[in-house]
Amino acid sequence: MNETNTTTQGSDGVKKNDAQNEQTQRSPKQAIIGVLAAVMFIAGAMGVRAFMNRWTTFTSDESGFSISAPVSPDQTTQTPRVSGFSIPTTMYLFDNGDNAFTVSVARYPDDLDVMSDYRTTLEGALVGSAQNTRSTIDESDNTGEFLGHPAITGIMSGTLDGRDVTTRVVYFLVDNNLWMLMGMNTGESNFQRFVDSLEFNN
Repeated sequence: MNETNTTTQGSDGVKKNDAQNEQTQRSPKQAIIGVLAAVMFIAGAMGVRAFMNRWTTFTSDESGFSISAPVSPDQTTQTPRVSGFSIPTTMYLFDNGDNAFTVSVARYPDDLDVMSDYRTTLEGALVGSAQNTRSTIDESDNTGEFLGHPAITGIMSGTLDGRDVTTRVVYFLVDNNLWMLMGMNTGESNFQRFVDSLEFNN
């Protein structure tokens, strides 16, 4: 069953959908999720700059996955501390010039329950990314799964360095780990190719 979001205009003149309006009053857990998702999203956006057609498979033994992309990634690890929680986050940026793909995984501590209300967790990740990057969520669907795990998909529009950017994302939860697959200005077919190639090795 698909959910329908309505759009309203706030006092600041910015149009927001239901999910964005709900985030104006967030619980501490939702705030953590939103901030962390923005860290993952912004780090992935930093590399956007020539599109190569030859795809190869990259394997990460550390994070336990393989995926196909046009270029090899740069790997970075951050441990943002949000509301007293340290959350190790590993990001793989496939910088393809005018396009970029990203795989990120954030490992929540065991005492931060993100699975009991996983739909809210995923909504918070998507909305937090949009709010903190001043992007607009054009489409979203939180009713499906990805590789058997609860997931949310979204398409966002915004600007980066004065250029229009269309971003496609998939957030999904594996146990207490939040994964993000992102494509910026990749086009739908290339992003789907990227997403479909993901395999877990563990």
